[in-house]
Amino acid sequence: MSIFSSRENIVKEALDVEEKAYLKRKKAGVRRGYNRTFGVQIPSKNDIQRECNADLKYLNDKCVEKGWEPIWEDPDEVEVKAGKVKK
Repeated sequence: MSIFSSRENIVKEALDVEEKAYLKRKKAGVRRGYNRTFGVQIPSKNDIQRECNADLKYLNDKCVEKGWEPIWEDPDEVEVKAGKVKK
């Protein structure tokens, strides 16, 4: 069964992507690192978040492409309103 066969499958996949990103992000450092032993970069929290956003955007685009309602709202495209501190 294809992930793209129904909107519900895409939503499940999006939730899975978010969960996996959260678990990876929780362990990651704030700054990008480098492992000299294996010669690989260690992703930062920001790198993981950007990867997650790209995956969610792709899933959302596929959903819209099939004529279904969007499943994700990109935080970079939302109008920001100044807030007030609550007492």
